Amino acid sequence: MPNGSGKQVSFAVHGMHCEGCVSLITKALQGREGVMANQVSLADSVVLVTFDPQKVAPAELKALIEDLGYTVAEKI
Repeated sequence: MPNGSGKQVSFAVHGMHCEGCVSLITKALQGREGVMANQVSLADSVVLVTFDPQKVAPAELKALIEDLGYTVAEKI
């Protein structure tokens, strides 16, 4: 897949309270195959993920964040 041609999904993440939370989520997403980029906003409680849909599904990304102990809802 050419660089920059991934899909994007946004999640509302409840339970992020500090930069440690941001770092934890960022590192978990960076380690997931198929994730091309991610932005975690503590101020907005939003995670934006650019991913390769042939390698990972939005539901898997949501579950990854939930497994870290956060409540997650996909934003439309």
